[in-house]
Amino acid sequence: MSADQHLLTVKASDCAAEITVYDGSFKRVGRGVGTYSEALADGLYEVRIRTAGVLQSQLVSLFEATTLTIPPAEFESTVPLTGTSTMDDAHQRAVDHAIRNPVPLDGSGSALLISVRDLSRTRGSDSPARGLTLHSAAGDIVFDFDAQSQPDESGRTPIVAICLTVAPGSYMLRATDPDGGARERSLITTQGWMTQCFLARPQGKSEAKALADISQGSVSLTRLGSPYAPGDSLARLREVALDALTNYRQITPVLATAFAEAKFDDPVLGLLVGHLLLRDHSKSRLLPKVVTSLFKLLGADHPDFQALVIATSRKDFRGIRIERMPMLRASWDAIVEGSVAVDSLVPPDSPVAEVSTRVLASLPWLVWEASDDLPSRRIASKLAALRGYFFDMARSAGLDRVRATTTSDMPYEAPRTLDGPDKRDLAKSLGVPGSVLSGLISKLRE
Repeated sequence: MSADQHLLTVKASDCAAEITVYDGSFKRVGRGVGTYSEALADGLYEVRIRTAGVLQSQLVSLFEATTLTIPPAEFESTVPLTGTSTMDDAHQRAVDHAIRNPVPLDGSGSALLISVRDLSRTRGSDSPARGLTLHSAAGDIVFDFDAQSQPDESGRTPIVAICLTVAPGSYMLRATDPDGGARERSLITTQGWMTQCFLARPQGKSEAKALADISQGSVSLTRLGSPYAPGDSLARLREVALDALTNYRQITPVLATAFAEAKFDDPVLGLLVGHLLLRDHSKSRLLPKVVTSLFKLLGADHPDFQALVIATSRKDFRGIRIERMPMLRASWDAIVEGSVAVDSLVPPDSPVAEVSTRVLASLPWLVWEASDDLPSRRIASKLAALRGYFFDMARSAGLDRVRATTTSDMPYEAPRTLDGPDKRDLAKSLGVPGSVLSGLISKLRE
């Protein structure tokens, strides 16, 4: 260290906070996650700290060794966590009361907590759970949150929190618009665990149109009988990990280390870390340990676990059949990619294949258009996208005058098969498994 240099140390209370240091010319001179320490030349610096979408900034005049201690960021969360900008004591009490007083449905062995709250509306507005229903794997309504629950209005904004005792399995949470359109997502319950789903209605929309955004929010799994712990450090870390997966934040090693230090005992954090490692450090030695821990926690038939097995397997995975939709969009993308190599992963006549034609673009959770008696608009849009893809292929091959308006109007022939990379990219782009993509191509050839 030269005489005109001094040590700048930044310590963030959040271990996964992204720290970036800029000099007086706004040039980035250093980066760290959780901590940062480097000898820098005398001068003025800006330290930026980002945690789950919240940016903190501090100016530093560096003329001697300086240590900055950054307090926890108060980021927004659908979970009423202590230390977040959307924390409400009344909401914490409502969630705690729901967990202590579960509503029994048919079956036992697991539980499902649904919490829906407004983050900006005042008391007296309609229920934040308006339009939300829970369905069985067969599509039957098992709980209507609007009709069978009352909002708790003791806080700044209303909240609905319901805990249901259910049999382990797959459930669909549906949000139905006033005009009849509906979207669904999967919630998986596991023996001995409570699956907790926290949602909020988007801000800035009129109450007549506002529904809980089921593509957002948070999911956690806690042991049955465990009390609600709004100050749990792992709960906060899950929120940061979810943000990292959704917004491509590069903080994976720190999150993976934190999961290991938690003794690999948090299923949702494990799923998030697994997908982050696949994205950023696919050859990490920690990845197999994450998958092994998830097998012990969730079992072999959990679709989100199966997705990680497919993505990490160096052997044939022909024995796996995807029979339920996963919760995470990243899990679905891994399943789709694997299905290109092994069509039997998602058989073309399976319920999962049928649902896949209705998958919507969403992050971080997998969402699809709810089924009804009318032909899915998603199928039409996917066929249109596929037709446009082959139109571009034909045009690039020199057919400058091709037209692609309707199937019967196509002056070129859609190929019977696609090469591996093309098929993989197209399947992922459309969000459908390989077997379904082959069926869509056949439709274009009819």
